Amino acid sequence: MLDNVLAPARSRRADPAARDRATQLLEFVGAAQTAADPVRMLSEEQQWRILLARSLMPAPQLLLAEDPSRSLDPDSASTILDLLTKAHGWFGFTMLLTIGRMATASRCQRLLSLVDGSVVEDVLVRGDDGWTRGRIDRIG
Repeated sequence: MLDNVLAPARSRRADPAARDRATQLLEFVGAAQTAADPVRMLSEEQQWRILLARSLMPAPQLLLAEDPSRSLDPDSASTILDLLTKAHGWFGFTMLLTIGRMATASRCQRLLSLVDGSVVEDVLVRGDDGWTRGRIDRIG
């Protein structure tokens, strides 16, 4: 799994700092114990954990994710959503999450509804401060 997390690195020969970061990310997402297991042996929840560690490897400013409830049982989906929320707070990236359930929507700060690529509804659920609102409005 370490090589899987290192895949976004620019070179196949990752330097020690990149390997350390990948190891730390695997620990952060709770997947360090599965680092030696082949992907086919991992549960879907464990695969989500590895995927999150891999996506955090390049220290993104924007993370695009789909609602884990579409492929996971409710408890696992909740665990992964908790982990996404924790990562969002810890690493400070902006997260764009597609939503498949209202339970997922209730965790979001802002909800946008799109129809044919256009925003038809925009609701700031919580965290309504002028600074954030101004930034969001300038983005689109």
